[in-house]
Amino acid sequence: MGIKKTIKTDTSISSGESTLDKDGSTEDATEYIKASARKQSSTVNASSSNSESEAIQSDYLKFHQLVKSWHEEIGLSSSGSEIVSSPSYLSIIAMGKSALPLILQELRDHSDDPDHWFVALQTITGENPVPEEAYGDTVRMAQCWLTFADRNAW
Repeated sequence: MGIKKTIKTDTSISSGESTLDKDGSTEDATEYIKASARKQSSTVNASSSNSESEAIQSDYLKFHQLVKSWHEEIGLSSSGSEIVSSPSYLSIIAMGKSALPLILQELRDHSDDPDHWFVALQTITGENPVPEEAYGDTVRMAQCWLTFADRNAW
């Protein structure tokens, strides 16, 4: 089935902009339709990319708001169970894998005095790269996680 010649050619349009040849062939119309389909497809891809970007931005904002709330909830507590059972900390864990790059960045940014992200990391990933002898040394624990993350291209 071919394309019917229902589009009239406007001779005032310069060549390359018309959808039909001056002789009325459908070759340019077919190319126009293909180009439109490509343009629509790229618009969908750009829209998808924008959606991904918006989701990343949303995760970033949500994460940092939860971190702020977490710090307010735990105050100066040194109780490990209080630190990792606060509602905000649990909400960060509930973010799942989308929280991983954000937690790892927190460890990088605060490597000299890291927050206790280790339960969240272990819960989200199912991994624990920290040897028992490093437990309690948050700087060393952070280094273990960052090394593990780099090896796994996170």
